[in-house]
Amino acid sequence: MQRYLRYIFYVIIAVSGAIWQLAGINSGASIYRHINIILLLVLIFWLAFDLRRGLIMAVVLGLIMDLMSFEIFGAYTLALVVTIVLIDFVSARWLSNRSIYSLWALSLLAVLGYNFCLYLIFYLGRPTAEATLFLISGNFWLGLLSELAWVAGIIFILLVLFGTKIPKLRPVFLERN
Repeated sequence: MQRYLRYIFYVIIAVSGAIWQLAGINSGASIYRHINIILLLVLIFWLAFDLRRGLIMAVVLGLIMDLMSFEIFGAYTLALVVTIVLIDFVSARWLSNRSIYSLWALSLLAVLGYNFCLYLIFYLGRPTAEATLFLISGNFWLGLLSELAWVAGIIFILLVLFGTKIPKLRPVFLERN
């Protein structure tokens, strides 16, 4: 029973995050439009728990975003799942010390991977007559830089404030004897 309550709690968090993203941030002032609560929630679940819970949150949030979007169905879900698998792979292979700096770098990699994957799916799904390559658009690069700055700042603040509560994190600096 407790297991089902946990999953219901995850769904409530996901729905709240999606509502906050769609109704609050995307409709707000232009300076806040590049805060990606969806990606932040997925990263936090991956960081605080494990790959399985991060994937569950990615699928739930992706499906909610896909239902609310007028783009290709499955684009958000696929982009979030690919992003979580990518950062877990990079974390296990190359950045295995789990320091604050490596998790910060992984969050920036997640933003890059998510945006490139999502916009590539959007580009490939459009008819050729109206498809313009997103890599040559200045708006894409400005939005990406803005989202990188927001996510870097938010993840850094969260790691500094709550880093001691995450059992997977190891201290970076050696202690003196």
